Amino acid sequence: MSKDVFVRKDPFGRKSSSNMFDMADYCSVLLLARKIREADNDLEKVDLKKIPLIRDGNLHSMPEDVCEEFDDMFSKVVLVLEEVDKDSDEFFKNLALGEIDFVGDVVNTPEFTQAMGNFLMKKYRLTKGYSMDEAYAEAAENLSKLKDEMLKFVGTLLMNCFESLGKEATERGIPLTHASRLLHPKVRKISREGVMVETALDVSAYKELVEGKTTESDASFDPSFG
Repeated sequence: MSKDVFVRKDPFGRKSSSNMFDMADYCSVLLLARKIREADNDLEKVDLKKIPLIRDGNLHSMPEDVCEEFDDMFSKVVLVLEEVDKDSDEFFKNLALGEIDFVGDVVNTPEFTQAMGNFLMKKYRLTKGYSMDEAYAEAAENLSKLKDEMLKFVGTLLMNCFESLGKEATERGIPLTHASRLLHPKVRKISREGVMVETALDVSAYKELVEGKTTESDASFDPSFG
């Protein structure tokens, strides 16, 4: 086959669906956002040098704080399920109108904005050897791209969690009005391909609410839910 070939850019103007960033990048942002939030969004209280940049191929050794940040996001989804139970028609109308935006409520926070900017600067300094000014310039150029990808990534993750939990809870007769008390979604595994979530049902709380029974165990969980 001849190597002298002209390959035209897409004549139909379609945009590439490939992402600029990967799972390690998303996890790095989540880790930074958590540390910044813990410091009340005061960067002077955050030692950015001590927060590792998670790299592709090293997901296995990243801090468990990343999982806890995912867990916190999933707990917000469970609270949203309770809103559906109050008035599902009104909820989905407001969701369609953008008046309810539980994905944006995560990604558009001040700590996420600071985390994304600082992640980009750190990444460019470490991987490209940029000066502070060079890293700042490229970070400013790519911040909107990272934010778009984070919105897509977090949105897909949370919507999948929202739909699967709602569907199974309905099928199993779990009252959504008490979802935050009964359902506990947690990260089980994070890989380059995605995030595996496992949800446990608090059996003792369920029996107390539905059957009017109390159990001796304070935390009797059924991890087979979801």
